Amino acid sequence: MSGHRPHRGLALALALACALTARVAPAAPPPDPPNAAAVAEAKKLFERGLKLYKEKAFREALALFVRANEMSPRASIQKNVAQCYRDLQEFASAYDAYTDLLDKYAATLSAAETATIKNVVAELALLTGAIRVTIAEPGATVRIDGRDVGTTPLAKPIRVKLERHQIVIAKVGFETLTKDVDIAAGATVSIDGPLETEVKTGRVVVTVKGAGDARVLVDGEDVGAGPSWEGDVSPGSHTIEARGASVSAPPVRVEVARRARVPVSLELRARVGRVQVDAHAADAEIAVDGRVVGRGAWEGDLPVGRHELTIALKGFETHKRALIVSETQTVEDVHLKAAGGAGAPVAPTYVGIYSNLDFFGVASPGDATNGLAQSCPTQPCQASSPLGAGLGVRVGYSFGWLGVEGLALGMYDTSDGSATFGDTASGPNIGIARTESYRFHRYGGGGALGARVTSKHPNVRFTFGAALGIEYKGMVYKRDATATGAAQKDKNGASLSSSFTSSATTYTAPMIVLDLGILLGSATSAKFHIGALAILEMVGDPVFASGDTNRTLGNGTPSPPLGTPPLQLVSGTQFFIGPVIGLHFGE
Repeated sequence: MSGHRPHRGLALALALACALTARVAPAAPPPDPPNAAAVAEAKKLFERGLKLYKEKAFREALALFVRANEMSPRASIQKNVAQCYRDLQEFASAYDAYTDLLDKYAATLSAAETATIKNVVAELALLTGAIRVTIAEPGATVRIDGRDVGTTPLAKPIRVKLERHQIVIAKVGFETLTKDVDIAAGATVSIDGPLETEVKTGRVVVTVKGAGDARVLVDGEDVGAGPSWEGDVSPGSHTIEARGASVSAPPVRVEVARRARVPVSLELRARVGRVQVDAHAADAEIAVDGRVVGRGAWEGDLPVGRHELTIALKGFETHKRALIVSETQTVEDVHLKAAGGAGAPVAPTYVGIYSNLDFFGVASPGDATNGLAQSCPTQPCQASSPLGAGLGVRVGYSFGWLGVEGLALGMYDTSDGSATFGDTASGPNIGIARTESYRFHRYGGGGALGARVTSKHPNVRFTFGAALGIEYKGMVYKRDATATGAAQKDKNGASLSSSFTSSATTYTAPMIVLDLGILLGSATSAKFHIGALAILEMVGDPVFASGDTNRTLGNGTPSPPLGTPPLQLVSGTQFFIGPVIGLHFGE
């Protein structure tokens, strides 16, 4: 080889390839000689590569020389591969190609060729650098600038360009080693080990503050004693807490990443539990560890551990027992036993089924909403507010202070009104002069569901209820009309008159029932119920009753026909209020 011209002796060498065997190291078996077809194809590739090289298409020529060398390896082809790398100024690859030429074909080269190649290698050594990987751990993949260059142990340094390079050495089960190095001309940089075993955990460092001995728990597992502890945990979310016989620290949730070090600070507090005591007797005295804490019922926090609960009420046996308090809620439901045997009073429970039978009166604090009260057709008019009475039945279940119930009630109310008409020749109330009096009757009932709040006491209990439901009612009215003109008399001299009773008109409306009262009596028997009731009926649009037809006045001597427009019976919201008296049974 001379200068930068590619070697031309390959053609003759390829023709004799079938008769030659490659020189190999004694330790390795000789490769199979290329067959005639491979030699012929390699020759064609080589000749095309020479042509491209002459045209200075070095990259394309290199690709053909490499393929030819793979098909039929020869020193001459290897020499041309090295020359192309050199022309492309890929000095590291050229260095490797020339050293491979010396390593594989030194025996076939002349002394002059060997000396020339060694000079070229020395020149390329100054234009490149080397990376030596000395890590002894076998089987680790070595990458330089993202390119795999082999696995450890590497037999020789890796020749590289004069620039900054990233070296990555990775193996399953070990931490990946990454280094960035700057390569100087002719320098060799060593990458030393060893590889460290892969860390798959994070580390939690716990500090426990406060008085008292406590153990540290990680995800509920005891891992050691405070006031300080640290240890490895798997990556992810963990609950850290501390707990002792009488103290604890609230749990802290932490996120731990691999190889991260996470500090956790815990504050010890006295361990307490929520305690709820219900004696089912309003006057029962409740004491804990000899200290009175409430009457009837009590709820509060106590230190975790053993306590003494005492419940006392005159006429009942004193209840004493050990109370073991934990950090979960502790409920004590106590029914006192009567003292003195049979006939002694029994403590009320205030829990169970109850019923009421109530009688009530009702009045409307506002004006009536019939047509006479709302828009008198003529003057003068008079109208009274409704007055009535009813009967109510309640059945419910008490949970103590609060109960749920169903309500059924029936009610009747009445009101009256009057109107005076003069001789009217036109309009809806046409007719002779007359006075008309009206009596309105309303009746019906309904049902509702509601809730009730009742205090706890053996003899006097305050109660309040609210219910929402629906009612169905009917209305009729009676009208008496009497002529007022002097000429409007019958043959006996009596004023002309008539009486009319309407047919029933019905309506359905939502209702709200509210009541407030007092229950008086023994804890174990029926109680008197005294209170007040309020009822709201949301009627909405007016309800009308049609008038009678062919209406006249007369006792054997009828008057001319009288006008009778439809009469409004009720409209809007009806509000009733009144007293209640009744009986209460059960809880």
